[in-house]
Amino acid sequence: MFNKDKEPRTSPILERLNKSNEFNLGKTLGRIAAGHIVLTAASVHARECEAGGRLSEATFIRNFAMRVFDEIINPAPPPEESTPKS
Repeated sequence: MFNKDKEPRTSPILERLNKSNEFNLGKTLGRIAAGHIVLTAASVHARECEAGGRLSEATFIRNFAMRVFDEIINPAPPPEESTPKS
């Protein structure tokens, strides 16, 4: 049973991963997998659009999927605040 009095423990494996490059590799592989899912789904939908004669929709879907894929793989850094901090 869960004991509320004890402080939560962090797994030694997670502690080691957080300090290593393996964690970054895992994040990168996760991004690649997510991007692949986006591209696969978009490709299937675009083929269905082409089969139905909706070529402009198919082109839009492919272009949009590539932009999403690029953003997943290479996320943009957070924007800088324009107001100076005092």
